[in-house]
Amino acid sequence: TELSLPVRLFGHGAVVIGRQIYVIGGSNAATLYGTETGLPATVSADVYSAAVSGDGVLSQWQKVSSLPKSFVFHAVSVSSNSVYLMGGYDGAVVSNSVYFSPIEADGAIGSWQALDVLPKNLVALASVATEKYVYSLGGGLTYIDLPQQNIYYLKLKSEPRAFVRINPATLNKNS
Repeated sequence: TELSLPVRLFGHGAVVIGRQIYVIGGSNAATLYGTETGLPATVSADVYSAAVSGDGVLSQWQKVSSLPKSFVFHAVSVSSNSVYLMGGYDGAVVSNSVYFSPIEADGAIGSWQALDVLPKNLVALASVATEKYVYSLGGGLTYIDLPQQNIYYLKLKSEPRAFVRINPATLNKNS
Protein backbone atom coordinates (compact mmCIF):
# COMPACT_ATOMS: atom_id res chain seq x y z
CA THR A 1 0.00 0.00 0.00
CA GLU A 2 1.34 3.40 -0.93
CA LEU A 3 1.27 6.22 1.61
CA SER A 4 2.87 9.59 0.93
CA LEU A 5 4.93 11.67 3.30
CA PRO A 6 2.95 14.59 4.76
CA VAL A 7 5.00 17.03 2.65
CA ARG A 8 7.39 16.60 -0.26
CA LEU A 9 10.94 16.27 1.09
CA PHE A 10 14.52 15.79 0.03
CA GLY A 11 17.79 16.04 1.92
CA HIS A 12 16.07 14.66 5.04
CA GLY A 13 17.18 11.91 7.41
CA ALA A 14 15.30 8.86 8.62
CA VAL A 15 15.67 6.31 11.41
CA VAL A 16 13.65 3.38 12.69
CA ILE A 17 12.96 2.92 16.39
CA GLY A 18 11.00 -0.21 17.20
CA ARG A 19 7.99 -0.06 14.90
CA GLN A 20 8.18 3.69 14.23
CA ILE A 21 9.82 5.44 11.30
CA TYR A 22 11.02 8.98 11.98
CA VAL A 23 11.72 11.46 9.17
CA ILE A 24 13.90 14.33 10.33
CA GLY A 25 14.37 17.76 8.73
CA GLY A 26 14.98 18.21 5.00
CA SER A 27 13.67 20.65 2.44
CA ASN A 28 10.27 20.94 0.84
CA ALA A 29 11.45 23.48 -1.75
CA ALA A 30 10.21 23.05 -5.30
CA THR A 31 13.76 22.65 -6.63
CA LEU A 32 17.02 21.32 -5.29
CA TYR A 33 18.92 24.49 -6.19
CA GLY A 34 16.80 27.21 -4.64
CA THR A 35 19.40 29.90 -3.88
CA GLU A 36 22.50 31.47 -5.37
CA THR A 37 24.57 29.17 -3.14
CA GLY A 38 22.96 26.14 -4.76
CA LEU A 39 21.34 25.07 -1.49
CA PRO A 40 17.59 24.92 -0.87
CA ALA A 41 15.91 28.10 0.29
CA THR A 42 13.28 26.25 2.34
CA VAL A 43 14.72 24.14 5.16
CA SER A 44 12.59 22.26 7.70
CA ALA A 45 12.94 21.61 11.43
CA ASP A 46 9.99 19.19 11.45
CA VAL A 47 10.14 15.61 12.68
CA TYR A 48 7.44 13.22 11.45
CA SER A 49 6.61 9.70 12.56
CA ALA A 50 4.57 6.79 11.19
CA ALA A 51 3.98 3.39 12.77
CA VAL A 52 4.81 0.23 10.81
CA SER A 53 2.20 -2.52 11.14
CA GLY A 54 3.06 -6.22 11.17
CA ASP A 55 2.31 -6.46 7.45
CA GLY A 56 4.46 -3.42 6.61
CA VAL A 57 1.66 -0.91 6.13
CA LEU A 58 2.42 2.56 7.47
CA SER A 59 0.04 4.59 9.59
CA GLN A 60 -0.67 8.22 8.76
CA TRP A 61 2.33 10.47 9.31
CA GLN A 62 2.19 12.73 12.36
CA LYS A 63 4.37 15.72 13.17
CA VAL A 64 5.84 14.70 16.52
CA SER A 65 8.45 17.36 17.32
CA SER A 66 10.76 19.99 15.93
CA LEU A 67 14.52 20.26 15.80
CA PRO A 68 16.18 23.21 17.56
CA LYS A 69 17.07 24.53 14.07
CA SER A 70 16.14 23.66 10.51
CA PHE A 71 18.48 21.26 8.68
CA VAL A 72 18.87 19.73 5.23
CA PHE A 73 21.59 17.36 3.95
CA HIS A 74 22.45 16.50 7.54
CA ALA A 75 23.30 13.07 8.95
CA VAL A 76 21.16 11.10 11.37
CA SER A 77 21.93 7.91 13.24
CA VAL A 78 20.42 5.94 16.10
CA SER A 79 21.62 3.84 19.02
CA SER A 80 19.41 1.89 21.42
CA ASN A 81 18.82 4.97 23.57
CA SER A 82 19.30 8.10 21.40
CA VAL A 83 18.91 9.62 17.94
CA TYR A 84 21.76 11.82 16.68
CA LEU A 85 21.78 14.61 14.09
CA MET A 86 24.93 16.32 12.85
CA GLY A 87 26.10 18.81 10.27
CA GLY A 88 23.98 19.85 7.32
CA TYR A 89 22.79 23.18 6.02
CA ASP A 90 20.61 25.25 8.36
CA GLY A 91 19.17 27.67 5.81
CA ALA A 92 22.05 30.14 6.16
CA VAL A 93 25.33 28.26 6.51
CA VAL A 94 26.82 24.78 6.50
CA SER A 95 26.75 23.66 10.13
CA ASN A 96 28.97 21.81 12.59
CA SER A 97 26.13 21.36 15.09
CA VAL A 98 25.47 18.00 16.76
CA TYR A 99 22.22 17.22 18.58
CA PHE A 100 20.76 14.16 20.25
CA SER A 101 17.28 13.17 21.30
CA PRO A 102 16.79 10.49 23.95
CA ILE A 103 14.50 7.60 23.10
CA GLU A 104 11.72 7.41 25.68
CA ALA A 105 10.48 4.14 27.23
CA ASP A 106 7.53 4.08 24.78
CA GLY A 107 9.86 4.48 21.76
CA ALA A 108 9.04 8.15 21.21
CA ILE A 109 11.87 10.60 20.79
CA GLY A 110 12.38 13.26 23.44
CA SER A 111 13.58 16.85 23.29
CA TRP A 112 16.62 17.62 21.16
CA GLN A 113 19.72 18.65 23.09
CA ALA A 114 23.07 19.99 21.87
CA LEU A 115 26.26 17.95 22.06
CA ASP A 116 29.76 19.17 21.23
CA VAL A 117 30.24 20.46 17.70
CA LEU A 118 32.09 18.83 14.81
CA PRO A 119 35.60 20.20 14.16
CA LYS A 120 34.45 21.28 10.66
CA ASN A 121 31.21 22.55 9.18
CA LEU A 122 30.02 19.61 7.06
CA VAL A 123 27.11 18.95 4.71
CA ALA A 124 25.96 15.75 2.96
CA LEU A 125 27.84 13.63 5.49
CA ALA A 126 26.99 10.23 6.94
CA SER A 127 26.75 9.16 10.57
CA VAL A 128 26.55 5.93 12.56
CA ALA A 129 26.16 5.39 16.29
CA THR A 130 27.00 2.61 18.72
CA GLU A 131 26.23 2.51 22.41
CA LYS A 132 29.54 4.23 23.22
CA TYR A 133 30.37 6.35 20.16
CA VAL A 134 28.81 8.44 17.41
CA TYR A 135 30.77 8.85 14.17
CA SER A 136 30.80 11.46 11.41
CA LEU A 137 31.86 10.04 8.03
CA GLY A 138 33.05 12.27 5.19
CA GLY A 139 30.81 15.04 3.90
CA GLY A 140 31.65 18.28 2.17
CA LEU A 141 32.64 21.76 3.21
CA THR A 142 30.13 23.09 0.67
CA TYR A 143 27.24 21.33 -1.02
CA ILE A 144 28.88 20.65 -4.36
CA ASP A 145 32.59 21.14 -3.63
CA LEU A 146 35.37 20.12 -1.29
CA PRO A 147 34.46 16.52 -0.34
CA GLN A 148 36.15 15.28 2.85
CA GLN A 149 37.55 11.89 3.86
CA ASN A 150 37.78 12.60 7.58
CA ILE A 151 36.09 10.44 10.17
CA TYR A 152 35.37 12.02 13.55
CA TYR A 153 33.96 10.36 16.63
CA LEU A 154 32.56 11.43 19.96
CA LYS A 155 32.76 9.15 22.98
CA LEU A 156 29.33 9.29 24.58
CA LYS A 157 28.79 9.63 28.32
CA SER A 158 32.26 10.99 28.97
CA GLU A 159 33.80 14.35 29.76
CA PRO A 160 35.13 16.37 28.14
CA ARG A 161 33.01 15.98 25.04
CA ALA A 162 35.05 16.62 21.94
CA PHE A 163 35.06 15.09 18.50
CA VAL A 164 38.33 13.36 17.65
CA ARG A 165 39.67 12.73 14.16
CA ILE A 166 40.43 9.12 13.31
CA ASN A 167 43.76 8.72 11.54
CA PRO A 168 43.45 5.90 8.94
CA ALA A 169 47.22 5.33 8.92
CA THR A 170 47.15 4.57 12.66
CA LEU A 171 44.05 2.41 12.39
CA ASN A 172 45.50 0.30 9.58
CA LYS A 173 49.03 0.08 11.02
CA ASN A 174 48.74 -3.63 11.87
CA SER A 175 46.69 -4.60 8.82
